[in-house]
Amino acid sequence: MASVSNFKIGSASALKFNKDFGCFACCTESGVQIFNTDPLQEKRKISELGTCSIVQLMGRSNFIAVVSGGKAPILEDSVVTIWDDAKSKIVSQLKFNEPVLNIKMKPSLIVVVLPTRIHIFQFLPEIQKLASIDTKENLSGICDLCMDSGKDLLVFPAHRVGSVQLLTVSAAALSHVVSTAPVTVAAHKNPVAIVALDSAGSYVATASTKGTLVRVFDTTQRSLVAEFRRGADSATLYSISFSLDSAYLCVSSDKGTVHLFAVKHPLQNRRSNLRHVVPQGSSGGILAPYVTSQWAVASFTTPAECPTTAAFSSHNTIVAICSDGSYFKYIFSVDGSGLIKREMYDNFLQLALSSPENDF
Repeated sequence: MASVSNFKIGSASALKFNKDFGCFACCTESGVQIFNTDPLQEKRKISELGTCSIVQLMGRSNFIAVVSGGKAPILEDSVVTIWDDAKSKIVSQLKFNEPVLNIKMKPSLIVVVLPTRIHIFQFLPEIQKLASIDTKENLSGICDLCMDSGKDLLVFPAHRVGSVQLLTVSAAALSHVVSTAPVTVAAHKNPVAIVALDSAGSYVATASTKGTLVRVFDTTQRSLVAEFRRGADSATLYSISFSLDSAYLCVSSDKGTVHLFAVKHPLQNRRSNLRHVVPQGSSGGILAPYVTSQWAVASFTTPAECPTTAAFSSHNTIVAICSDGSYFKYIFSVDGSGLIKREMYDNFLQLALSSPENDF
């Protein structure tokens, strides 16, 4: 999803969790801020980079990637800046001819998304370009990269509407990418709006611009694993995130609701009381998609139309962070009862710096 570059006082944009959801970063009118997720603590405030529109953490390492934007940028929006927080300085820059729309980063790779192209670089021990992939127009910078060290899988919208492409982006695999047919999954009828890989790269979750359904596919077999119904009305999805064990998935949207779905134990999800009206094996007519769908096992509300990113800080804990600074922590029951309880509310933008050390 494209980052918002026009800041409001007391607001944040480009909300991003790191690999294990243990910390998160955001862009504000004063620069980049980094927080510990649970317990909530502000760990770093970086003003040397000016205001930014994109920020990406690499685990809990000292490397941070940013793209300038907002009210006081120091560089063009076509430059990716790598900041080493242990040295408090810029250690590398990648310059392009078009605006950068998204970045994904792990120790082995940096992926940079432009409007019609994706560039892939080796990161450590030194930055080297591995490949450039032409894509369909992707103005929202839609993509995700598996963060597991043993699986270099990238997913992004394919040329066919509603489909996604799965690409292995290791150096060895990329040397043959031009001569092999693309691996795609037909996910939706409408254009793809958001994608998310689980931590192992075994599943990919997708949703379209309609925002009513979230589908989960096996990345090896390219088969449909589950279909979840967020709601009946169209919505803009802000985030999709798997739990670290891939057992659950949470979805945030502009409706001001975070929905929780069970991936590995689908009987925990709710079904319509009318589902028995539709005979098994029949088309079921116009009601069938609604009464036979899997609905959220639990949900909670956040400020409506306030960009929100939600993730699992533990197996049964969800944290939602919002552009107005709202921080929600919910505990849910894993027995399928649908019980969910708010454990904490705070405003992360109003926190005083809790630690002066670079230990995020």
